[in-house]
Amino acid sequence: MTKHKWKLTDFQLFTLLVNVMAGTGVFPITRVVAEVAGRGAPISILLSGLAVMVIVGFMYLLVRRFPGTPYPLLIQEAIGRWPGRIYLLLNAVVQIGFSAIIAKNYWFTVNSYQLFSTPMLIFVSLMVLLGWQMTRRGIIVLARVSEIVLLITLPLLVLLFLPIKVI
Repeated sequence: MTKHKWKLTDFQLFTLLVNVMAGTGVFPITRVVAEVAGRGAPISILLSGLAVMVIVGFMYLLVRRFPGTPYPLLIQEAIGRWPGRIYLLLNAVVQIGFSAIIAKNYWFTVNSYQLFSTPMLIFVSLMVLLGWQMTRRGIIVLARVSEIVLLITLPLLVLLFLPIKVI
């Protein structure tokens, strides 16, 4: 019996990128950027999107150069052992902070529209448990969930752009 090795497809990488950008607040941030940047807002939004694409492109090239290498070893291989460890520690702190902010914002949104009386601790605990399980099971599970989320929400996003006739 041959062992099947799962790989991350280009479409799964694309869906991960789209969901990460949407989940971290790229779309709501445009209002804040427009207030700060004034007339230069469209250019700053395009530059930030380009920066995200460049970072993901570098990560994609690193993964192609070192296939099958886990992320911590990949970073240490790319920039050195001790700089890699320092980077990974700082990255972990930043990711935990971003995750906390995203979970809080998501709770505010869901609590405002759907789950009115759900305590924040319970809601965030369920999100952490779900995220831990997806992380523990591997990137392929996260990529598949990302595909499903994108394929379900994309038609709903198209509905937002349909003109509505006001009577």
